[in-house]
Amino acid sequence: MLNATDAIKFNKDCNYSPIAIGVMQKLVKVPKTASWDVPTVSAIHKYQNCTNGAGTADGKVGMKTLGCMVRDAYKLGGTAGDTQELQKYSYTQAPSGSFNEVPRFEPRVSLVRAEMLTVPRRRWRVTWPFELDLDLSTQIHPTQIANYEYRQYIRGGVWYRYGLQNHWGDWYNANEKGAFKIPAYIPPAPGSGLPGLSHNLVGLSENICKEDGINRHGVDVRYGYRSGLAMNQPGERDEWITPHQYRLRDTPSVADDCPALAYADQVEVWFEMFFDGYVVELGLNPSNKLVPKRVVASRTWKCHQSNVRLSLK
Repeated sequence: MLNATDAIKFNKDCNYSPIAIGVMQKLVKVPKTASWDVPTVSAIHKYQNCTNGAGTADGKVGMKTLGCMVRDAYKLGGTAGDTQELQKYSYTQAPSGSFNEVPRFEPRVSLVRAEMLTVPRRRWRVTWPFELDLDLSTQIHPTQIANYEYRQYIRGGVWYRYGLQNHWGDWYNANEKGAFKIPAYIPPAPGSGLPGLSHNLVGLSENICKEDGINRHGVDVRYGYRSGLAMNQPGERDEWITPHQYRLRDTPSVADDCPALAYADQVEVWFEMFFDGYVVELGLNPSNKLVPKRVVASRTWKCHQSNVRLSLK
């Protein structure tokens, strides 16, 4: 709990220099006055609330909070000189893992939709849409935020078969019929924490996680890249709406023309698709190229349904 008067008095009694106070103000993103004031202790309180190892969230810069600032200085926009200035004072070594860099990471799978279409021709379609909301911490400094991106990986399979009065034919592999044109995947260098098996064919794989994406306008586009082509349509979204907020929408589906098997009176669809989502931090490799260096947070989810039946009558 924050008592601004107590926090200001405590911090003054610690005898931090005006330079050190200015560094702290820089890290918590308040105007640099080099003196203790209500906006400063309020911002420190906010930082403590989302920081691993800062102790009680009270606006007081004790040894634990100072240790966290030393640990997090770079991500908060500080320099080596800022870190050295803070290290002049006694502090407790902060635990690994910085402040909560990803306060919101929420995939949401919607209900399966099975429908008959008549335009431009009579056909059936089964879809299983999902969305993902990703918010990065506003504590991450604007000079560092562009190094955070999203990566999505997928594996699984989708099959369908036609029936007549409950006499079913063979299963069709929807991937082999070109339903899922996920680009080929070349994994990053070892050590990034991302899936490491390559998959040099276009399409869905039952056993190998490959980076999710789509061929859009002749270009292989992977979801979550800041350099991607921003897309926001009813069935698809791949967009950084602010430097700290990413939104994704996808609608995996399988469809076929009803006359494909004229004698069939119904179709059954079976699918099981697994997704892994990663927030990664990029860094420079020996060739001075930005590549994923660290997984910051991850989520897993799946779209699964073993008995979706649709009448074709």
